[in-house]
Amino acid sequence: MRNHKGQSLIQVLVTMAVMGIMMAGMMTIQNNQSREGRAAADRIAKLDTARVLSSYFADSAMALCSYELATSRVVTFDDSHMPATASFSTPLSSIHSGANASSTELISVGKAVSPLSNTLIAKSITVSDISGIYPNYRGNLVISFDSSLLIRSLSNLSVPIKIVAVGATNIKTITSCASVGPSLTSCPAGQYSTGYDSLGNLNCGPPVYQ
Repeated sequence: MRNHKGQSLIQVLVTMAVMGIMMAGMMTIQNNQSREGRAAADRIAKLDTARVLSSYFADSAMALCSYELATSRVVTFDDSHMPATASFSTPLSSIHSGANASSTELISVGKAVSPLSNTLIAKSITVSDISGIYPNYRGNLVISFDSSLLIRSLSNLSVPIKIVAVGATNIKTITSCASVGPSLTSCPAGQYSTGYDSLGNLNCGPPVYQ
């Protein structure tokens, strides 16, 4: 009788151990799935933020980009050391949806950059990789992220921008900018180059006969 009781107790203990191992394995799988879901949400939020910024900065009047980098603060760079990084008279701590301080903030340092993820937090906003020939330049609006909340590390978000800058010395001051959209490298059939605009875009037009 004692043997049967001992065997029953051992069977119960073994069953409990097996169930414990299975539950621990299921919890590990669920935790990994949750972490991967968060990492995927961060990546999607980064892509969505890039789309939103490119869309807002592509306005034909260049008002938004120019407001952030020329109207609301003085932004300079040294064109004798390229690619250059911009210097700001006041830190660029937010990017607005309109060309005034009362408009909605699209991105703010210390806050989530997208409603798609509450862990993708903007750490800094700057302009770097500036290169070109006076007065037309190109660079990147760069947003870095707070890595302490990320499941997987993410590279900085870089939005290409076109820049117009002036200055009698090597220190140039940005006067306007816009996002870099699709640009022509050659004119369509039947049209000829008429030169470039102030931001380096190729202009095309019909042939002129004299």
